[in-house]
Amino acid sequence: MIIKRILLYFLLITFFQSYPQLNQQSKKITKKFFSDLNELEDVTPALMKKKGFTNYSELIEFIEEKTNTYPDFISYKYIGSSQKGKKIPIIYVNKKNNLNNNKVRVWMQGGLHGNEPASTESLLYMLHMLMENDDFKYLLDKIELAILPMANIDGFLKNDRYAANGLDLNRDHTKLMAPETKASKKEFANFDPHVALDFHEYRPFRKDFAQLSTFGISNPYDVMFLHTGNLNVPENIRNIIDTLFVKNASKELDKLGLMNRHYMKSEKYKGEIHFSTGSNTARSSSNFITPAIY
Repeated sequence: MIIKRILLYFLLITFFQSYPQLNQQSKKITKKFFSDLNELEDVTPALMKKKGFTNYSELIEFIEEKTNTYPDFISYKYIGSSQKGKKIPIIYVNKKNNLNNNKVRVWMQGGLHGNEPASTESLLYMLHMLMENDDFKYLLDKIELAILPMANIDGFLKNDRYAANGLDLNRDHTKLMAPETKASKKEFANFDPHVALDFHEYRPFRKDFAQLSTFGISNPYDVMFLHTGNLNVPENIRNIIDTLFVKNASKELDKLGLMNRHYMKSEKYKGEIHFSTGSNTARSSSNFITPAIY
């Protein structure tokens, strides 16, 4: 029952993953085609300004403001520095006067790919709603959160997928070559979560689809789940993720009228486009922090 409540809560986040690039089209287009987006409250740094996403100083100010406003629930610290010297913050959300010692520990991270800002923004939005909306606060009697909102700060600030040294941090989960990866892995191990989620963003129109019609096609899904297919991950864990998490979350998304499925990827083989689901590379978060949500 606890896990089910957690999944319901995560739907708040996955909803926002459906609308990448919040400020990239005119308000007229947003109002006409993305009316649900207009229901978002202007509570995060990006949503409160006319143009652009949350920058580093705005992120720190937001975290400090929430910590000062809700000291009995929120704390934060720095776990290391990016390659360009930006300190990496992590937020802990825990109802401190709660006597429940059996809470489910949940790790959530966003911004691992710096050109996917909706992942960071949705986590900030979620943090605000969790504190301000009494409908969600009861969850803090059951769960403890660790939120890494901007895992790739250098890439995020230049709207680039990669870290400062050109490395894709979502392909660094085995060799641990980047200081950002080492810092997050150490904190992850110390927190020892029961549930871990990595939030991403995707463009509905994929270049791989361009050859499928005279102009190409657009991916119709609001939310996609990318979870492990690596056979080095024990089968029972793979089955639990696919059934307990993904299928339950999918049922709730269906109730909300949001289209969802397993994440699809494509590649060329002998001149043909082949589609597959899931991930089998040990280098990505879908096999270390699983599932990833797009």
